[in-house]
Order: sequence, then C-alpha cells, then structure tokens
Amino acid sequence: MNVSVKIKHVILVCSALSSMANTGCKSSAQLRPAVTTAYKKEIEQWRQQRVSRLKGKLGWLKLSGLFWLKPGINHMGSDSSSDIVLPPRAPSSLASLNMKGQDVYLKLTPGQDARFRGKPVSEMLLLSDQEGKREPDIISTGDFTFFIIDRGGRKALRLFDQQAETLKSFKGIDYFPIDHRWRIQGQYIQFTQPRTVQVSTAIGTRVEEQVRGEVRFVLDGVSYSLQPVSQEGSNELEFVFADRTNGKQSYGGGRFLEATLSSDGKVILDFNKAYNPPCAFTSFATCPLPRAANRLPIKITAGEKVYKGHGHQDTMENW
Repeated sequence: MNVSVKIKHVILVCSALSSMANTGCKSSAQLRPAVTTAYKKEIEQWRQQRVSRLKGKLGWLKLSGLFWLKPGINHMGSDSSSDIVLPPRAPSSLASLNMKGQDVYLKLTPGQDARFRGKPVSEMLLLSDQEGKREPDIISTGDFTFFIIDRGGRKALRLFDQQAETLKSFKGIDYFPIDHRWRIQGQYIQFTQPRTVQVSTAIGTRVEEQVRGEVRFVLDGVSYSLQPVSQEGSNELEFVFADRTNGKQSYGGGRFLEATLSSDGKVILDFNKAYNPPCAFTSFATCPLPRAANRLPIKITAGEKVYKGHGHQDTMENW
C-alpha cells in the first residue's frame, strides 16, 4: 500500500469512527479522561496528609525497634546487656516488662519518668493492640514512645524515636503520574457467609482475617476482583494487593488501598491513592502480604512507587 492510499485509508477510518461515536479520530491517550484541576488538587492533598502521618509521633518513619518479649522479666535500657536495648540517648536502665502469660506489666526503674495519657506512671498493666483491633496503652518518655503489640499470640514492644535516622534521611516519596484512568468504579458483592482467611506477614507469622465480600471491576474490557478486609458493620474497606509493578517500579511486598462502600454497593477504587506498606520504610513493621486472591496479573502504574530511602525491598514470592 503506497503512502497516498494509506492516508486515504486513515481518513476513511476516522470518518467512520467519528460518525458512529462523535469522538473524532483520537489516540487512546487523547480519549483518556483529562485530569481536572480539582482532582489533581485532591490527590496532592492526600499525598501531603500521607507524608504528615508518616512523620507523626507514631509515624512509620519514627519506628525504631521491634522487640519480642520472653516470659518473665525483660529489662529495657541503653545498656548493651538489656533485653530491650534502647538508643544511647536513653537511660542505661529505664524500666522492666514482666510478661506473665498473656499479660505484660510495666515497672519503671526508680528515678525515671514516663507518661501514660499525659500523667506520670511508675507501674501498670499494659494492654496490647490485640492484633491491631484496638488502640494499645501508649507510654512516652523523653524522645521515646512505646507500646505492646500482639501478633499470632506473640507479644512485642514497638519503639518509636522522635529523632529516628529513618526520619532524618527521609527525602520524600516517588509517585506514578496522576491518571484519572486509575480511578475505577467497582461493585461490591457480598459473600453468603463471611470467610475466615489466613494472612501471611512479612515477619513469617499468620493472622486470621474476616473477608465478607469482593469488589469486582472492569479495566480495558477485562474483569478483575479484589477482596477487602473490613470490620463488621463498617463501610470502610481495606485492600492489600499485588500487581506486576511489584519489585520493580513499586514495593515488592505489594501495596495498600482504602475505599468506602456506598449504600448501593458501589466502590471507587482510586489506585492513585495506592500506598506502600510500613515495611517499605522500616525493618521493624509486621506487614500483611497480598493473598493469592488479590494478586492482579497487570501493571497498576498509579500511586506510590518503590521507596528508595529504605534499603530492604522484598519481592513477591511465587509471583
């Protein structure tokens, strides 16, 4: 086919498409919904709030330690012989944690100061976060804040440092370009009965979660689904998903996404708000990993890219 014939062919195709759809002859990029100023501002504000949370008092950039407790006495302090070794700025002996069965008792070393809800405390029973289902008892002393977490029946102390090196070295987050194509409406399909699933974590433990349904959506004419975790009676959905950018353009251990379930079952999956799990920023987090049902066989080129400030980057196993 010579050049003149090719040109006529393109004109005829464009004319036919234009008469059928009144869209003219446009490339796929031109046919994409434009990113409006309002939407761009929404995403930029979301990103700013996200970074503010990362830098907050209990933000992941300040997480500086994860110490699994043994039965009996666990000594805390900067002394190297301590069971829980704190940074050199901390007292050589700050406190002890006595684990009796599933209970953990805090007892401060005489002369040390710590606060619970703003009031001085010398000793008390510390309630854990119960697998993230409640707010734990939070203790603050100097630059440090700590509380007890429960993971798979094991108890650990999670330590935050207001002068953490991960905070000082933070240089921001890289993102994929904002693209309205990745703001997708899905439909929530509730299961007949809730399903109890086993979720693996980055530290090798497994936790049970309740899955009550799935969100089905269509992208480029192909149907996909993701299964969220949600609390009974709540319309807030939480997704842990994987896609084909993991380990290359995005964090190897998958990403998180949150959405709201409307009364008519509609769900907006805005992948421009897909974000890295805590393990992308610190080695001391206990992140859930994407289940097989939430591993998308496509590239989601939206949201947060891999964080370059943290050297440890997991890749998806068997993916």
